[in-house]
Amino acid sequence: MKKPTFRRKLGLTEGVAICIGSIFGADIYIVTSQGAQWLGPASLIAWAVSGIAAVFMAMCLAECSGLFPKAGGPYIFETAAFGMFAGAILGWALWIAEWAAIATFPISFTQYLGYVFPDVSSSFPLECLVKILFIGSIMAVQYTGTKEVGIFHTIFTVEKMILVAFILLLIPMFSFSNLHDFAPKGYDALGIATTRIFWAYMGFELVTMPAEEFRNPRKDVHRSIIIGIILIMVIYMVTNIILFGSVGWQKIALTTTPIADAAQIALGSTAGVVLAVAGLMSIMNSETGTFLGTTRLAYAMGKDGILPRAFANIHPKRRIPHIAILIQGLAAMAASCLFNIYQLILFSSFTVLIAYASICVATILFRVRMPNLERPYKVPIQLRVRGKEIPVPAVIGALAGVAILIHTSREEVLGGLFALAIGVTIYLLVIRREGISFSWRGIELMTLRTLEFEGGWMKPELIASKVYESAVTTDKQLNEVKRCLKVLGDRDLVFVRDGVEWRYKPRLKPYQKALLQAMKDREFRPTRIQHVQRYLDEKGLDSRFKKIYRVADRLREVGIIRIGKFGRYELALEREYVEELLAQPVAYA
Repeated sequence: MKKPTFRRKLGLTEGVAICIGSIFGADIYIVTSQGAQWLGPASLIAWAVSGIAAVFMAMCLAECSGLFPKAGGPYIFETAAFGMFAGAILGWALWIAEWAAIATFPISFTQYLGYVFPDVSSSFPLECLVKILFIGSIMAVQYTGTKEVGIFHTIFTVEKMILVAFILLLIPMFSFSNLHDFAPKGYDALGIATTRIFWAYMGFELVTMPAEEFRNPRKDVHRSIIIGIILIMVIYMVTNIILFGSVGWQKIALTTTPIADAAQIALGSTAGVVLAVAGLMSIMNSETGTFLGTTRLAYAMGKDGILPRAFANIHPKRRIPHIAILIQGLAAMAASCLFNIYQLILFSSFTVLIAYASICVATILFRVRMPNLERPYKVPIQLRVRGKEIPVPAVIGALAGVAILIHTSREEVLGGLFALAIGVTIYLLVIRREGISFSWRGIELMTLRTLEFEGGWMKPELIASKVYESAVTTDKQLNEVKRCLKVLGDRDLVFVRDGVEWRYKPRLKPYQKALLQAMKDREFRPTRIQHVQRYLDEKGLDSRFKKIYRVADRLREVGIIRIGKFGRYELALEREYVEELLAQPVAYA
């Protein structure tokens, strides 16, 4: 039976809505107040600098998405550029950061809900209940399917225009006198303010993660990123200019719900409540986009074995990574109740910035290594260095990422390094479990996982195209895959046929081996489940039908058996290779 795949239901409209919805959430509601506290109206400089840096980084992400339109986004790009070791660690750190973001939105939601219903913040159990219900509702939306998530995003992004409309209503109150004292606190905090405000622009990478669910990913993904990030920068700048000019930075700095308070000051209590409700809907929209992207990142990493392989399971009917949605939702519920928003930020800002900077570097590497590869979108403004095109925005984006990292707080750096250290440990444990030696490029693990996931016999050219997520591979990449196949063959981790085709060699669990042994006793003729049951009874093993069905299903997934006529088990793999499997000791119980 063919493995279920994602449905291609997303288009440009949904992509732009996901980009805007994922970015435009809780951040502007919180960071606007913090920027006023640090710099007053001078925080507008930080908003502009952060926005330009975000646009340059988004351009690089857009170019990479055209080269590798696969689920996983940055993890796929970084692995192709730097190898499996770096890709796995950076992918893990990004997954932790996005997971922390999923847990921050319920906290922001309860803060804004408290504006409408003050009793929500009266007790810790009530707050936790609201957070759990919030995440549960987002999980329910995810389970309906990708198309429905896209529609949800589109509707709620239109809702965000309510917020913009209310901000525009403040224009009659605008006075330049509120901006005369432009830097009342000086510029000493400009670095930290830019770092924190840049957090409000994060989220555009989420559009690349469900690339396999776009109808035309090579065109629509990069367009969604560019259109979305430019619109976000315009909205952020206009919002902050009007707020500072109409209400004044002093009042903005004293509240945790600055936009709702500004509307109440200017237009009355009713406007404040309406805007608070709009803020709640906006936060829900951002949570939905983050959930959508993060589960697809988990899917890609699960497929490669970096995360549990269950994360790569796709629901046969709804075509969604249902297990990843469930596990991440439960983990986010726990984190939102146990940690506050600033503790969660410790694990997100530093690691996401590293991911953004590395994408800019990867864009440069792809230009140097694969200059002739077709690019649906190219970062503009090039410099030619020794005959190679170097995109200037990619260089500026990488340097901006480093500059922002320098101004990241010590606690955030330590939190990010801790997440990276966990990623290194997990990677080393994974390759040790698979019997693979460590290498900086680490393509051996990805090659093995590709053979396992695809199933069947594969030639090196096809394996290379799957490993590097590209229809066209270079001679260097092909030779690297051939080297990895030789290493895997020497370690007895793959089957080799005639020296030109390879396939994954599974390690059998006891019951899997017993089922194959039962078939061998009948000389591998089509075998009824009752024969397997009798054999297991003789060996004193569990012979329940449910157990046998589950074991047989796993053997079918890895291409060893198939279900023939009248539900009988037949060999799908050549007999000589099955005999080789049975001759091996059981790998683990």
